[in-house]
Amino acid sequence: MRLAQRNVVLLVIVALLLLLTLLERGSAPALRESRAWLADLVPAKVHSIRLECGASRLELVRAGAAWVVPTRGRFPADGRVVDEFLLRLASIRETERISTDPSMHGRLGVGENATRVHLLAEGGATLADLCIGSASESRSGASLRRAQEDEVFRLATLAVPDCAPAGWLEARLADFAPSEVRRFRGSVGGEGFQLVRLPDGRWQGEESARLLPAARVDPVLLVASNLFLEDLRDVAPADAGLVPPAASIELEFERFPALGVELGGTLAGGGRAARRTDWKEPWVVDLPRRVAERVEAGLRQVLADLGTPATGGEH
Repeated sequence: MRLAQRNVVLLVIVALLLLLTLLERGSAPALRESRAWLADLVPAKVHSIRLECGASRLELVRAGAAWVVPTRGRFPADGRVVDEFLLRLASIRETERISTDPSMHGRLGVGENATRVHLLAEGGATLADLCIGSASESRSGASLRRAQEDEVFRLATLAVPDCAPAGWLEARLADFAPSEVRRFRGSVGGEGFQLVRLPDGRWQGEESARLLPAARVDPVLLVASNLFLEDLRDVAPADAGLVPPAASIELEFERFPALGVELGGTLAGGGRAARRTDWKEPWVVDLPRRVAERVEAGLRQVLADLGTPATGGEH
């Protein structure tokens, strides 16, 4: 009886050893498959990104902690968009391989019409040379391969990069919480005002000492708190109606740097010229006309409430 029990125990041990051996053998390919495809890509070491879309070219260059677009006067690129793009590339796993057949490159969007993406280190060394495209315009995600390799990978959360500069520019002209504003200076039509927020939320004129409820001032701040440019325009500030500006807002915050935005005349295409007062470069951007008109209407209402009507006019 004891011998039989001993044999059972030995059989169980042998079975367990065989099972462990099989698991170890099967786990090695699984571990290889779970590795990052671009294992040597470290987003923080990428100094420049060069995009080629047919005859179109675009370069994004790291400038300290930020990114800029050299061909657009070194205007800031949206660092969040650039960093997210690099992180998504670095996140692609070996398990996301969809093809190793070079004859499929065209159908998968990574053939000769693909967008070419060069990732370069600070010294100019190539970190990655990729072909990125989409198999179908109606399907989300992108297909990718190394330029000199046949393996194709797919990432559903990655969009095919665009060579148009507007898609990479820092579009936030103004982005703040209206409740954080402590001082508000505005001008439109040649007239201006200065307001300070009181502890109870009301606004007081610094010159007239007149009190205005928050409901009369905060609406214009709400409009101005989300100003997004459409594109950078190749025009001088003086030629865009920004010297002097047609309207302006200057805001002081309790915890953040001051912010100033100026509005100019109408640009070709119907948008309104605009710029930040803290820009050291003579950049002029295109702001949607309806948004600019809402800001101006709000400024005129504040002036009227203070008893200082502003003159109107076309821009």
